[in-house]
Formats: sequence, structure tokens, C-alpha cells
Amino acid sequence: MALALQQVTPIARRVLAWWNGVDPPEGVPLPPDESAAAPPSPEPALDSPRKAKLFSDPRFILKERVWGAGFNGPVDAAWVATFGAPLALDSKMSAVNLGAGLGGVTRAMASATGAWVTGYESNPELAEAGMELSTITGLAKRAPIQAYDPANPSLKRNSCNAIVSVDALHTIPDKPALYSAVFEALRLGGHFLFTDYLSLGARRDTPAFQEWLKLEPGPAHLTTPDEVKTALQGTGFDVRIVENISNEMRHLATLGWAKFAEALRKKNFDRRLGAALTDELALWLARLRVMEAGEIGAFRVHAMKPSSKPAR
Repeated sequence: MALALQQVTPIARRVLAWWNGVDPPEGVPLPPDESAAAPPSPEPALDSPRKAKLFSDPRFILKERVWGAGFNGPVDAAWVATFGAPLALDSKMSAVNLGAGLGGVTRAMASATGAWVTGYESNPELAEAGMELSTITGLAKRAPIQAYDPANPSLKRNSCNAIVSVDALHTIPDKPALYSAVFEALRLGGHFLFTDYLSLGARRDTPAFQEWLKLEPGPAHLTTPDEVKTALQGTGFDVRIVENISNEMRHLATLGWAKFAEALRKKNFDRRLGAALTDELALWLARLRVMEAGEIGAFRVHAMKPSSKPAR
């Protein structure tokens, strides 16, 4: 069993012990946090007043308790700042975040760079909640969140300097159509930077893989790294990086769960979140299993639109 799963399994036992009313055992150390010092987070406090219907949903209450306000996975403002550094955004530039969720990545990128970053989210309730958070944090204009249809993104041509996405594009079946829409929306020399789950294994019928598919909140239309590179190049992109970052993402997930498990000893948590807690924990254990079995990988992809139009 690989290191991340070896670490997260006792963490999972600690979390479940708490849920079952058992005093969790000591001796489950946090993995080392090797991230840079986090910049100030633009996110409002978890107990701040919120009106959107989604904020009463136990699933999203729990996600924010585990991953932090405004986020639904193991990244934070510090990670976003590092992730977005190659884009060299500034206050005169604009960007788009596809699959924005509650908008944590969108707001963190806008806050870190001063750029105007618009988040697009396919779930209208998530988009509404994300926009409320942007309004609360004073970023309604600089980091708005709005609903969109991934099958017909309707992105304005030549409108932005960068388009980013974090672990969201695997839910979209027609990747070439999306890549084409992204290419047209970018200005010359613009960046397309994303992380996503890609297929590595030849088989997709293993018990671990099927369990992961069953637990994912949406469909998984997986492609391979080579297929992604070929499709991007066919659209006209200059593909700079296709990098397997599975080790990094496994570490971040393990660290996030470890911090949550540690917090259970110090804070009172609403036990009505129990079902959501076990679902989220099962999802991440399944993700770790298929990644460590080499069936899927977490990848970072960076492509650029050429800085000049091709000669006729």
C-alpha cells in the first residue's frame, strides 16, 4: 500500500471513531505541511451569515469544514498562488475559471494577482452560493461566479488572458469542443492551465475503479494524457506541460484529512453532518486507491495559444 493511503487509513479510523462516540486514539501525527506560508484568504468565516439554499446542505457544510471555506477539495489560497504563478496575471488582465464550484480558486487567484477573474460553474445552486461569497468578500466585480453550460460555454472571443480549471474537466464528455471554445476565448499568447483526473490504466472494470466511479458526484469522462495532448495540439495550442502531480495531490488530501481529524479533538462538530462525513471520506479513500493503483492520475496541463496568427 502506498504512503498516502497508509497515512490516511488511520486518519479515517480516527474520524469514524469520533463519529461513533469513541474517544479517538492519540498517536496519529499530521503529515508534514511542506506548503509555503499561506497568503491571507479572502474567504469569509464559516459561521458568517449566508443566505443561499446550498449553505444549509450538509454535504457542502461538511466539505467546507474539511477543506476550508469556499473550497471543495484539498487546495487553498497558497496552492492557488503557486499554481497560477506561470500566468503572470496582473490588475490589467482578465481570466476565467471553469468549474468554479463555490469560487475559492476564483477569489484566491483574483486576490493574489489583482486580475479580474470570472468563475463559471455548471451547477446553478453552486454558482449562486459562490456569487454570494464573492459579494460578502467584496469581490463581486473582480471575482464573480456565474452559471454556464459546459456543452455550450458561450465564452466571448479573444476576451481573456488565461483560462484555468481545477479538477473539473473530466466531467465534460466533448473535450475537443471545450478546447476549441477555450482557444477562441483566449487572446493571442493566452494560457490554458488546468489540473484534472486522467486515465492511466488499460482496464476500467476493476473493483476499485468501479467503486470510485460510483462514489464520484458526477460522471467521469476520462481521457489519457496522450489524448489530451493530441486534442489540444489539434485545436492549435502549444502544449508546454503535461505533468503527473498525483503524489502532490495525495499529500494534500492526506494533510487535509489529518488536520480535520485533529480538529475533532478540539472543536464541537454538528453530528447531523455524519452521513455527509462518511460519504466524503469514502469518496477520497476511493480516489486515493485508484490513484495509487495507477488506474488514474492527477495531472497538471499547461498550454498556450500562439502569440501570433499562423501565416496563411
